[in-house]
Amino acid sequence: RRGAVRGGVARLRAACARRVRRDGADVHLTPTEYELLARLVRHAGQPCRDKCQYGSEPGGLLVGECRARRGLRGHPRVEPRGNGLGERCEHRLLLEREAQPGMHSTGRSAAIFSAIYGNPTVRALSRASRNFLFEPPQDFAEAPLVSPRATLFIAPKEQVASLRAMREDADVRAGTEPMTTAEALARVPILRADHVVEALYEPGASDIDVNGLHQAFLRGFKQRGGRLVCNVKIEALEPKWRAHTDDETFEAPIVVNAAGAWADEVARLAGARALGIQPKRRTVVLLDAPKEHDIRNWPLVIDASETFYFKPDAGRILLTPADETPSEPCDAQPDEMDMALAIDRFEAAALRFSV
Repeated sequence: RRGAVRGGVARLRAACARRVRRDGADVHLTPTEYELLARLVRHAGQPCRDKCQYGSEPGGLLVGECRARRGLRGHPRVEPRGNGLGERCEHRLLLEREAQPGMHSTGRSAAIFSAIYGNPTVRALSRASRNFLFEPPQDFAEAPLVSPRATLFIAPKEQVASLRAMREDADVRAGTEPMTTAEALARVPILRADHVVEALYEPGASDIDVNGLHQAFLRGFKQRGGRLVCNVKIEALEPKWRAHTDDETFEAPIVVNAAGAWADEVARLAGARALGIQPKRRTVVLLDAPKEHDIRNWPLVIDASETFYFKPDAGRILLTPADETPSEPCDAQPDEMDMALAIDRFEAAALRFSV
């Protein structure tokens, strides 16, 4: 089509460039917003009687119209600038500091769902997550997000009181069953009998496919028009909002601080009050599995005082001293003393085995 379409204060030029001008200034709209705006202008004052659609969002037409109108007022949702490619208006933008998402805590998780692990607040959050993880929305994930992996809480003599106190909590009692020493050793044959005076078994726990979960969220984000930009380090963040990097500036009316360990740093860049979020390091050691045992169906084993736990992981044993060492936000690396501590606690609870 050639020529121009006028509507109110806006002028749409239907050439290849698909330019929109308001009061003599260009307005930047996405192709979908442009088509929607052109249609509304051509049929000004008329109801939309057919199946008007804007993307796949509920109420999409209204959302699209609001975004187009916001663009006409000079407030596009997100506007990255620089790199010689001109400006682009985007609705959702995710800025990732690393070369790819999930390089830190997400990619290094022990990946267990347990409704009884942690303090009461953590347990409540876990219970609230159960339905989503076990029955995710249709088409959210390409495969199940969880697979069976029971947990086994064990107590040597000095931890029996802690295990019994844990058992007194109603939510713990509802999801566990007491287990004898012999029953616990039948589940995990490498355990020492003197280290399992009493035990609690949680059959409803599960492994979480963290990568599958993470990729499902990223896929849904992109399907809804989101754009992921990696290797972005924000140097300055101005209110209303401009995020400045070395070679680009991103603009948006709303900024969500989801920077994890770096959340306080981002808050300070924005001039907001830091919440005092303290990153903590947890050490993980991978051990070769005992050749005389099939470990695939072993539960996660954790002592009642939560000083260590271990579980099968891709044919090996993942072990941690359950440390929570305060750290600066960084690419965390294991400390040799913590690794030695993990192995010492494991050897106190497990028989020696050949690999």
